[in-house]
Amino acid sequence: MRPVRLPTLATLWCRTHPVPVTWMYRATDPYAVTLCIRAGRGGADWSFCRELLAAGLLMPVGHGDVQLEPGPGDTLRIELSSPDGHTVLAVTAAEAHRFLAQTYEQVPLGEEHLDIDKAELNALCNRDHS
Repeated sequence: MRPVRLPTLATLWCRTHPVPVTWMYRATDPYAVTLCIRAGRGGADWSFCRELLAAGLLMPVGHGDVQLEPGPGDTLRIELSSPDGHTVLAVTAAEAHRFLAQTYEQVPLGEEHLDIDKAELNALCNRDHS
């Protein structure tokens, strides 16, 4: 399956300067979504739980590095924190909904699973941890 990609623009919270971002989803990692942020000469990729994105469109959710909540109008407020910095973005909630719908077409909610090599999993589980 091809990854779901949705390029769009975000704004820094309470500012009008647009920042290019791309929502990404891969069926091979069905629980995660990634927000790729490109600003200036740099950028960052933030991966977090797909269910967190869905819940954040309805109510404030998250703690720690990623927090989401509905913003005014048709916006989704995304707060990202790391030892390297902190930012708050606003994205269009309708586009986030559209992106989620596309991810659910590839892997419906509740049908996620990870392809894990059973021999590798057994080796990890039976490894001596001393």
